[in-house]
Amino acid sequence: MIHDYRSRLAEKAIQLSPDIIYMLDQDGKFLAGNASFLSMLGYTQEELSGKCLFDLMHPSCRDKSYAAVQAVVKGTPSATFESNCVHKDGHLVRVAWSVSWCEEDRTVLGIGRNVTELFQARQELLKKDEFYRALVENGADMFGLLDEQGSFLYTGGAVTKLLGYHPAELIGQNAFGLMHPDDLPEVLAQWNTLEKEERAQASDFRFRAANGEWRWLEAAATNHMHNPCLQAYVYSAREITERKQSNLRLEESEQRFRSLFENNPDIILRENNEGYVEDVNKAFAATFGVQQEEVVYQHVSSLVPASVVPLCEQWFGEALAGKTVKFDFEQEIEGKGLVQFDGTKVPVWINGEVRGVYTILKDITAIKKAHEAVRQQAKKLNTVFESITDAFFMLDKSWGFSYMNSEAERLFRRSKQEVIGKSMWELFPAKVGGDFYRHYHEAIETGKAVRFEAYYAPYDVWVEVKAFPSEEGLSVYFTDVTERVKTGEELKKLSQVASKTTNGVIITDKDRRIEWVNEGFTRLTGYSFEEAVGWRPSELLHKHGTDQKVFTAVEEKLKKGEHSSFEILNYKKNGDEVWFSVKVSPILNEEGELVKFITTQTDITDLKKSELELAKLARDLYGQNRDLQQFTYIVSHNLRAPVANILGLSSLLTRLNSGEEAFEKSLGSLKTSAQRLDTVLKDLNMILSIRDNQDTVPKEEVKLSEVCQQVVAYLEDPLRECKGIVALDVAECCSIWTKKAYLHSILYNLLSNAIKYRAEDRPLRVSIKCVSCPTKGTEISFSDNGSGMDMNKVGNDLFKLYKRFHKDREGRGIGLYLVKTQVSALDGTIEVSSRPNIGTEFVINLK
Repeated sequence: MIHDYRSRLAEKAIQLSPDIIYMLDQDGKFLAGNASFLSMLGYTQEELSGKCLFDLMHPSCRDKSYAAVQAVVKGTPSATFESNCVHKDGHLVRVAWSVSWCEEDRTVLGIGRNVTELFQARQELLKKDEFYRALVENGADMFGLLDEQGSFLYTGGAVTKLLGYHPAELIGQNAFGLMHPDDLPEVLAQWNTLEKEERAQASDFRFRAANGEWRWLEAAATNHMHNPCLQAYVYSAREITERKQSNLRLEESEQRFRSLFENNPDIILRENNEGYVEDVNKAFAATFGVQQEEVVYQHVSSLVPASVVPLCEQWFGEALAGKTVKFDFEQEIEGKGLVQFDGTKVPVWINGEVRGVYTILKDITAIKKAHEAVRQQAKKLNTVFESITDAFFMLDKSWGFSYMNSEAERLFRRSKQEVIGKSMWELFPAKVGGDFYRHYHEAIETGKAVRFEAYYAPYDVWVEVKAFPSEEGLSVYFTDVTERVKTGEELKKLSQVASKTTNGVIITDKDRRIEWVNEGFTRLTGYSFEEAVGWRPSELLHKHGTDQKVFTAVEEKLKKGEHSSFEILNYKKNGDEVWFSVKVSPILNEEGELVKFITTQTDITDLKKSELELAKLARDLYGQNRDLQQFTYIVSHNLRAPVANILGLSSLLTRLNSGEEAFEKSLGSLKTSAQRLDTVLKDLNMILSIRDNQDTVPKEEVKLSEVCQQVVAYLEDPLRECKGIVALDVAECCSIWTKKAYLHSILYNLLSNAIKYRAEDRPLRVSIKCVSCPTKGTEISFSDNGSGMDMNKVGNDLFKLYKRFHKDREGRGIGLYLVKTQVSALDGTIEVSSRPNIGTEFVINLK
């Protein structure tokens, strides 16, 4: 009974269910189905008989649905799936299917529910999701959620496109840690306001992108901590790097323009379209002695003299019409007098319209004065050019005449108007390729002045031409030298006679410039006729060894036109010395004016050498006589005492027994006397060696710095013991042709004496300096801060043998004698200055 009741109840429920309930065989064919097929798909139960479930479905869903059913048939307990079914009237119905296998009946049981509205709702929601996703992903902003510490909880939008981060990379990172340190304080200040305010905004801050670059952002944040669904701060941000950089460039440009405006040395003011001043720069205020704010909003007409107002209005009107206007005017300014201005009015264009005018004024008072000064100088220069007797003209770089004086007009027989601006070679085509053409081009090409003589046929004159190149072109002077050329012809005849003599013959003009020399001059000096012409004899033949006093003494006689004769050391072209006996005879014209000199030179070199050898022989004899006197002194004083002692002691020893005390004492005294005798003999040997070998020791090029360093090195130990310091001021390039051994000995003796005779109360300081002098040769200065000497007491005995001036120090009195002897052997001189307890200085000059 109960079973029947349940069966009827189940059958009733199946028939009344809004869902499709059905039974399929293993191939999917309907075995049974409830009435809901009619309401849901439009099919009766009779129409479903023999049909397959998959025939009711849209072709696109059949394979998937069939696979699900077969999976149940093959053992899967159950399966759910959705498919689009085709209603009997043709419209689609979305059905959610649920199927399971009934093993008892070997059938498939299933339920189908109409989910069309739900499916459509899901599709609509999906469309909205896609729509909003497209908006977010392709928008210009990025947004997300931040916790109370500013760490990212969520981020999306254009974060990848703008910053290069994948959203997941930022989750958990603190936003403030990615901001620029300089911008962080301002952003944090805005962030802290969110505790009291719902919304805060931070503008213009830098945020580090994924590639490490800084991007400018502006952002807004809203407090949603009270919202239980969010409990976060919602932010949105936009990248403004390009706009910010554009603003920065605009700001920089404005600052540069403002700096240029304010610091421009020229006066600048800006006027609006009504002529009122809107701004002035510092130069305006400084020039007119006003404050900038005093001028702003005043009309320009109130700032200029009344006489200039109409012109200012005219210039202003032209500028408003879009024209750049150039003008100049002058104005009296207190404290500066009359000031002249060069002005420009420039229209200010904005969006195709003139929105004001800039006026720029340049103070040209100094320039005007300079131009006037140049004009006056040019006028004076023109007067000078006109006053000179030579013809003078100037050519530009294109060979065009740019200036010509009156004498040039006369010489060329053309006026200035005819030639100025025209090419010389077009005016004088016959001269192309000739002497003038060749020499002028040489001057321009080499940049060096040229001087030559040429015959000018139109006037039947010879002219001396001097052409001087410059950046502007060529300046040319013509001098009439016809008389000189004719005189030269006469001198040629004279030269036929002079050329036969072995003496040198020179003919010069009144300024002592050579016009002619004979072959004898060339043989004696090495200079050819061509090389000598135009030079003074002194310029060719005088060198450093020439005694200028000799020439100066006769120069005054030559200027007076008096005959003169003298002997002088000259130098040949190859540098060899030659002594000339010179006789100079002046040549006067008919008016008694000095016009030339005739000079004869006789070679007296051999005679002079003989005189010099005799002088040297006399000096040597004097020196040997002085040495003999020294030797006499040595024999009479230094040798006599030890020899007499030796003789006396020898005689005494013959009378004493060897064991006696007197014998031993006498033997010791004999030994001491012998040692003293040996020392004197060694000194004599050294002195004689220097005297006898001074002509045999060869000279060589000696670097003074090396010799000084060697001497200091040799005496390094005694210098260290006395804490002495030697300061060398000798250039590495300083050298001299001399005898190295002598120079070494001189410096060694001086330095050892400085150590020996140093002051006891202060450390020794020695200075050695060397200076090369063209006239004196090489000068060596040796100075110390030692005990010094009283030069009044020393007198002439300083360099004498065995003379000593410090009784409290050991010594033999031979060091300075050797220094003097060796300096003399080097043809040098030595001077001494000394003060007690101050120090001593030796100055040695070597040629």
